[in-house]
Formats: sequence, structure tokens, C-alpha cells
Amino acid sequence: MEYEIRGGAFPIVICTLQEGETMKNETGAMSFMTPGMKMETNTGGGL
Repeated sequence: MEYEIRGGAFPIVICTLQEGETMKNETGAMSFMTPGMKMETNTGGGL
């Protein structure tokens, strides 16, 4: 994974994943994603 931090007062991290790589995010952490990505969600083992 490669990443780049952009922005000033409200920075974002842009991550570039290679095929087969995954990332785990907190709820509400993603602002956008490219069309070629697949998102899967779960409760992480409980509520």
C-alpha cells in the first residue's frame, strides 16, 4: 500500500492498494473510493 496525505486544516489520506491488498477502516472513515474497489462490511464479531 502506498499513501499520500493531502490538505491543510482538514487533511485526508489517499491510499493506493495493489490487487489483493485489503484495508480495515473505522465506521464513517471513508470519504470516497474508486469504482474498481469492492467494499465488504461486518460488525467485527459483535454489536
